Amino acid sequence: MDISRFTTKAQEALQSAQSLAMGMNHQVMEIEHLFAALLRQEEGLIPRLFEVLEKDLPLIRRRSEELLQALPRVTGAGAPEKINISPRLHQLLEDAPRHARQLKDDYVSVEHFILSLLDKFGDSKVVKILTEQGVDKDSFLNALSRIRGHQRITTPDPEGTFEVLEKYGRDLVQLAREGKLDPVI
Repeated sequence: MDISRFTTKAQEALQSAQSLAMGMNHQVMEIEHLFAALLRQEEGLIPRLFEVLEKDLPLIRRRSEELLQALPRVTGAGAPEKINISPRLHQLLEDAPRHARQLKDDYVSVEHFILSLLDKFGDSKVVKILTEQGVDKDSFLNALSRIRGHQRITTPDPEGTFEVLEKYGRDLVQLAREGKLDPVI
């Protein structure tokens, strides 16, 4: 696993997941930590994908936090000084580059983490949350293609190139339909 081939957002998610695990006195960083970190990313792609899929993002976040609360904690003399990566999370991080290659991406990004989750961890509580919301690999890929189009990830910071027109442009036709444009005299 070459973390230098992870996008900035993917690396930030891993750091955030580690901080979550440490802050909650968990000895091991699990896929639940990574999932929660992805959901917490400001202007992140994963929350945006769930919005595009019209899923209940607050509910998904709440359920994710409940999973974290249920993980075992160690306090006192045995409190962790360093966090280990669980075998399942390690497997996910090893599998994510395969999804990047399938999408012809040069870097591993946050969506590859979710694709790996959906592909390899169907028995996990995280995937159960997604399944209950009607998110499967096909619907996730469909939403991803609506956001990314045919863009490939060729830089460590690709998120700024997604939905550029929606972020920085104005749909004049839609504004006119809504009567929000001044008439031309």
